[in-house]
Amino acid sequence: AVRSCRIAAKRLNYYIRTYIVYELIVHDDASDDLERILEHDYPAGVALVALLEELENNQDLMDRLTQHGFGGRPAQPKPRTAVFNVSKWIEAQTKDMNLWRVRGFDDECSRYRCIYAYQPLIDRYIILGIGRKVDKATTIEEFDYELDSDLSRRIQAAYRRLMED
Repeated sequence: AVRSCRIAAKRLNYYIRTYIVYELIVHDDASDDLERILEHDYPAGVALVALLEELENNQDLMDRLTQHGFGGRPAQPKPRTAVFNVSKWIEAQTKDMNLWRVRGFDDECSRYRCIYAYQPLIDRYIILGIGRKVDKATTIEEFDYELDSDLSRRIQAAYRRLMED
């Protein structure tokens, strides 16, 4: 059974590398968020840029961006080589918005969440916003997963505009 799972995994990886080409786009709003983070928390901003570049340049990692729970936790990454964690934004998904979040495990950026939409028909991920997880007062917009926060409303509006195009 283990051998057949390995063969199936190899075939899936071959299929992903051969036939599916994902695209990662950073929305203008998220770009503005990143500029603010670089201005107020430079080490975190640099780590976030590195994470986004790593995702953008690795089709296998981009394939993980819709696998809820991928990456485990920073102290217990699954797989052991994982450098980020993926989660559905449950509150948004219950409102029919295909929104997700990724959190890097790097100490510098682990406090931040990159919120993105996935467009499955064209295999495109769009980073719509980047916010610091709510923990204390900061000059960076905070993200708390509630749909009524300022950052959440901005992300939802950008998502709706994307879906209308």
